[in-house]
Amino acid sequence: FRAANSFPPTTRPTKRLITLPPKSFARLIQCRTRHAHIGSYYECLHIPEPHACLCGAFQTRNHVLLQCPLHTRYRHLLKDDKGEIKLQDILGTPKGCKRLVCFIRASRVFEKTGPQSNR
Repeated sequence: FRAANSFPPTTRPTKRLITLPPKSFARLIQCRTRHAHIGSYYECLHIPEPHACLCGAFQTRNHVLLQCPLHTRYRHLLKDDKGEIKLQDILGTPKGCKRLVCFIRASRVFEKTGPQSNR
């Protein structure tokens, strides 16, 4: 959780996060905690769901965000002002989380019925 653990601890979500629509808020938190609809989560909890991405690779959060060829067209949404994608930024800073939400909405990743679904 190191990459997602740079927000100061609070007992409530930050104002920026709580203003998100519920679905976007849920997907963001699932991504940050690695409790998303992805193969690595299913494998860890022994959930009888496919562990492979639709591209054929083992499906992890890093694969979906940084490597999966199915999401290349949306990956620009994750880039910072320098054109870089840093996992620590997109998971652990307010600006990065905003970019991550844009990516999640556009690509529909981490949705059981979205393009990453293995059904």
